[in-house]
Amino acid sequence: VRERHFNLIIKEINHPFDPRSDAFNLQQVVDLQLVQHADLIARLADDAKKEAKIEDGLADIQKVWSTMTIDVREYKAGTYTLRSTEELYQALEENILALS
Repeated sequence: VRERHFNLIIKEINHPFDPRSDAFNLQQVVDLQLVQHADLIARLADDAKKEAKIEDGLADIQKVWSTMTIDVREYKAGTYTLRSTEELYQALEENILALS
């Protein structure tokens, strides 16, 4: 759960709190009546989980493409073609599936 998710909860309950503080405990959850906002908190937690999965997937894709060597050769004057496309197409297909 990111800071932006906590900020949405804080905005909803209209009371500031620091969930990362050592002083944040079960009693403070009760005092803030966070149970009354369980639907919002559950939805935000689910959104955060999905966002983290997308961010991890994008990091993996970036890692693959940052090390990918694209071999080109001159075809005609001023025109180039790719020599080996199998690895490129395979990576593209995997990345498209990961993002969909």
